[in-house]
Amino acid sequence: MNKRAVYALILANISFPVILELASTASPLRFYASLARILVLTAYFAALLLTSRRVYASVLNTLLLFLLTYESFKTPVEFFYAVFLSLLVLYFSWSRKLVALNLPGEVEEVGSFLASIKKLKRPGLAGMAPLFLSSASVSLSLIAVLYYLLGSPVASPVILACLPLSAITGFSLLAEDYSARRAVKLGFASGLSTIALIPLALEASQQAGVGEVVLEGKESSSEFLRLGRALAQLEHGLPVNEYKGFPQHWVSRDQQCWYWRRIRGDIILPVRSLINTHVVIAGASGTGKSLLAKKLVGEFSRMGKTVLIIDPHGEYRPEDIGLGEARVVDVSEIFLNPLELGGLNPLEKAKEFSQTLSLLFGLGPLQRIALEEFLVKAYREKGIDVNDPATWGLPPPSLQDLEKACVESAEPFEEHSRICPYVKMLARHFPKQSPVSLTSLLDKPVILRLNKVASDFSRTILVETLLYLILSAMYSRRLRDLVVVVDEVRAVLPGGVGDRILSRLFSESRKFGISLVVISQDVRNIPRTLLSNAGLKIFFNINEPDSLEYAVKSITGVSTSDKEIAVSTALRSLKTMEYVLDIAGFNKVFIAKNPYINP
Repeated sequence: MNKRAVYALILANISFPVILELASTASPLRFYASLARILVLTAYFAALLLTSRRVYASVLNTLLLFLLTYESFKTPVEFFYAVFLSLLVLYFSWSRKLVALNLPGEVEEVGSFLASIKKLKRPGLAGMAPLFLSSASVSLSLIAVLYYLLGSPVASPVILACLPLSAITGFSLLAEDYSARRAVKLGFASGLSTIALIPLALEASQQAGVGEVVLEGKESSSEFLRLGRALAQLEHGLPVNEYKGFPQHWVSRDQQCWYWRRIRGDIILPVRSLINTHVVIAGASGTGKSLLAKKLVGEFSRMGKTVLIIDPHGEYRPEDIGLGEARVVDVSEIFLNPLELGGLNPLEKAKEFSQTLSLLFGLGPLQRIALEEFLVKAYREKGIDVNDPATWGLPPPSLQDLEKACVESAEPFEEHSRICPYVKMLARHFPKQSPVSLTSLLDKPVILRLNKVASDFSRTILVETLLYLILSAMYSRRLRDLVVVVDEVRAVLPGGVGDRILSRLFSESRKFGISLVVISQDVRNIPRTLLSNAGLKIFFNINEPDSLEYAVKSITGVSTSDKEIAVSTALRSLKTMEYVLDIAGFNKVFIAKNPYINP
């Protein structure tokens, strides 16, 4: 292997991770990060190919470096585009006779290289050690220093990826060109690798030196939440120790502004210091919402709370959330009576249920009024009087009883007859049987799977019925210390259905020890009343403009433009498993990461 190939390899290995980092984070490249990463990988291959003129070695080296730096690439599609462009470079180089496809020649060259290493005598090998150390450690030092100057963590796997390739260059130089004078010079140069200790030590102090970010003191071991590892905190003032995860282009060095200050440590949050323990989680698909929800479930369970997970897609398993004793229930095999009063009086229940069906089926005002009349009649026939609270504890009517009331009243009025088909359809989907009691359902942690429920409207009605049963049990003090997780809230409660019951639970359940965790891909699907009443708001990566604006306003409220820019930039720049954490009552906003579960 000639010197030109060796030095090309050293230069490429030093520059590649730095340029790759710039392609992902530096303004304005970050707006075209995907294209930039494709071009960087293609350029790396082209540089190796045209300087070494060794096709197969360049392909192998590029593939190896891509595999080692895979975490920097967002999707495999980027690699496939880079392969396509690299093939074009290879074809152009071959057609212009700049390179030759000579696999036997390259194999023979590797064989002679290995043979030359074997011929080295042990004393000679010891004398050449400084040469090898300089080629590996100096290149690593340069990478570490440049990474630190760019504000990126020097412990990145991208840096470590260059070690085996630097070792190759070291052995190449060792076998290719050696003299005693050169060994002394390069041995002295290898001492410069101690420069790498400076950023490494600073990074280590940031990573491990600040053990915890404790907010307002820590309670007993069962009375706090661990909310991930803090990376940055939103602050106002003269910028100090800025967070380098993304460019803060709005920051001015000589005047006060909102900016993200770099911090490190696990976020420890005393539960009793929160205004409530309701949590809202939102972000794009695949960003880590469900993984964080599972982590929070484990935290709440550790505090002795019973957990109820409403799982629309069958994604939750007891072993995933650390609750081996949890029961998995197929909701299609149990019965909940949608006409249970659930803490309401008969007239309120009639209005709530008719509103739900109106949203689900698009009923008009007259049809809704007719349905309310049928419901009141069905309750009355069961001895439940709107004006007599003593009767409200009697067994409620079934949907079959509602169907009967509808049929008996349908003839005289056209609007009455129009509502009956909907009632009959509901009666078929909810056959009359003994309803499961909430007490037996919640005697241990439970995962309610909705993916086998026959229809979307049945699923919606069942979930809303369950929430009203929880509300009723809460008011009668038959239920305490419960955590309800509603995953993909708009998949189970679409079109505004359930907004009122969720709002009531969010605003009234703290004193009963009940917590809700509501998860959604689109933050706009979460009613503002929930966002304003949530003790914890957690947002993963958001790029859709309207959703981004909605999320920013929920964090900043009426605020200055630089604060909105700071939050907006963070939400658009978050990586997988990173999130913005807004803690109500503390006036603190963090960028954090869930380090406890690997995606």
